[in-house]
Amino acid sequence: MNRNESIGVSIGESLRFVSSVAAECEALLKTVKDEVSRMLLQADMIKVYSAAGDWILSYEEDETGWISMEVAASLALQIKSKRLKDKNKASGHAFIQISLAGCGTDALNNREPLIYVGWWHEPITFGEIQMGFPIDVSTDYQLKLEEGALFRWTHKAAPDEWCYVLRLTDVNTLQDAIKLIVTPLKRLLLGDSINDALDSLPIVRFLPAEGDSDSQQFTAMPR
Repeated sequence: MNRNESIGVSIGESLRFVSSVAAECEALLKTVKDEVSRMLLQADMIKVYSAAGDWILSYEEDETGWISMEVAASLALQIKSKRLKDKNKASGHAFIQISLAGCGTDALNNREPLIYVGWWHEPITFGEIQMGFPIDVSTDYQLKLEEGALFRWTHKAAPDEWCYVLRLTDVNTLQDAIKLIVTPLKRLLLGDSINDALDSLPIVRFLPAEGDSDSQQFTAMPR
């Protein structure tokens, strides 16, 4: 095999690999959406939450538009104890964000694709609202990193927003998706403590690093 042929084979194999990764990410999103929708029908969740719309998908492409570097799905939820006149008004959005590259993977010491699972006031819409590093702290948000595992924000529009982080390669089966994404999401939505919800799970843990007046950087701890 000559050099040009070898390069051509590598290009073909790389594209097939990227395509297979994309298919796996789409399958994971579908699994999570289906399982979260089922979770919302459980008795303890029905008492507190109801869906206030359909799942919202968002994609972030690279500069060429060929490759999706990040994808997210957000579901509006209404907290029944805070029911408003508008029955479709969301109290917040449960979300999953998969970051293969881009700012979603730009924590210091991180070289892997990441999954973010959380609860924010607004849905993930790349280019406007997303999880990434360094984290913007120039607005009226107050940001805390609890137990090195849970990012938590407070501000006027949403007194409690949060997310935790997984490595994409740790979620490989339906059982992984339920154990690492759906169940912890449910427990945190119902107010369980970080230790009760996330203990013993392969959560990515972080340490604060130096930032500037407008942003805060974090270092991902090794496995």
